[in-house]
Amino acid sequence: MILGMIFDICGSWRERTNARHSAKRSTDSPATRLHGRTPVALWSLLSWLAVTLTAPTAWIIGALLWRDARSDHPFFWPALIVMVALVNALTILNIGRRHRRRPFATRARLAASYFRLSLSLASAGFIFLGWSTGFLRDFSVPLARALGVADAPGSLLLILDAMLAMLFALFSISHAGTLYAWLGFRQDVGQDAWSKRPISHRFRRYSDNPPKI
Repeated sequence: MILGMIFDICGSWRERTNARHSAKRSTDSPATRLHGRTPVALWSLLSWLAVTLTAPTAWIIGALLWRDARSDHPFFWPALIVMVALVNALTILNIGRRHRRRPFATRARLAASYFRLSLSLASAGFIFLGWSTGFLRDFSVPLARALGVADAPGSLLLILDAMLAMLFALFSISHAGTLYAWLGFRQDVGQDAWSKRPISHRFRRYSDNPPKI
């Protein structure tokens, strides 16, 4: 009985969610959808270069390595720059594939999707590189001692590692989605979308509600 009630609640919630998504997609006119700039491959490459070269962490790490390349983890820091470039490339490919299947309606939706995916990939990549090179092990333990939680369980160290990875990802890709949405896509709104409407649709609001004189 209880399981049946749970299934009924989940089913009704799913139906309402699908109905909202369907209504939202139905209000997206083809004239207001995003269109990829052509040639798509060229603009995707230019967007990838732009979002990668403008990543703040890449400039900070590059400046530190140029000033003094000596480090206890010489592979970790250059690998971070490569990882950010790879994350942007994978995200651009994924967003482009999704846009071809179901076009995004606005740049804000595209940028939000870009942000969610790239944030997950960059965080996972940072943790993988940090543990594989030993950087996080050498960094988290002294940090825990400085915070006075050296005797805390290992789960706290994992939380610190996750927070550090999230912070790095935010600094690396928080701008990328918006920049890619503006460089790689155009949106036909305003005069172009208005001019494509039939004459009857353009002046319907005036015929329904004539101005008062």
